[in-house]
Amino acid sequence: MTIDERLRLNIHTKLTELLGSEEATALIEHIMPVPWHDVTTKDDLQNLRVELRADTAILRADIEVLRADMHRDMAGLRSELHQAMVGQTRWLMGYVTALSAIMLAVARLVF
Repeated sequence: MTIDERLRLNIHTKLTELLGSEEATALIEHIMPVPWHDVTTKDDLQNLRVELRADTAILRADIEVLRADMHRDMAGLRSELHQAMVGQTRWLMGYVTALSAIMLAVARLVF
């Protein structure tokens, strides 16, 4: 049976007639405003704790997988960047060497 506010007021009225106002109020304050099956128990909290720990462990494992993927991808990017920089440096050195050779040839013709 669910105790609603109407029933609580009726009980308080009857108890006031029998015991007095102060005692009736003290008793009514101890009547649960919700059914007992809605009250959380220590076992409920322990079960929730176990579930949360399991979920947290799964999330941590997923984060580790993502971290490993990120490190692998970053290593690949570093390798690509290194290769691009080496290629660019070689091209630039070839360009500077060719330009220097042309300038030396022009200087010999002019002087």
